[in-house]
Amino acid sequence: LAYVKWFTPFAKPVMPLQMSEVSYSSRNGRLMGEVIEVSSIRRSCHMVPKFGKALRKAVR
Repeated sequence: LAYVKWFTPFAKPVMPLQMSEVSYSSRNGRLMGEVIEVSSIRRSCHMVPKFGKALRKAVR
């Protein structure tokens, strides 16, 4: 068994990197997740965070 966090479907790729943006899938304000059989996993997916332009003071 595996716990999976669900995300929104891929959107149109964003320039200039041609990467699609996704966000957590939610229903009634609650994030969606599910326990599924490992055999039903088709493939893994690497996720890269989208960073803002400014650093927080705690990071500097």
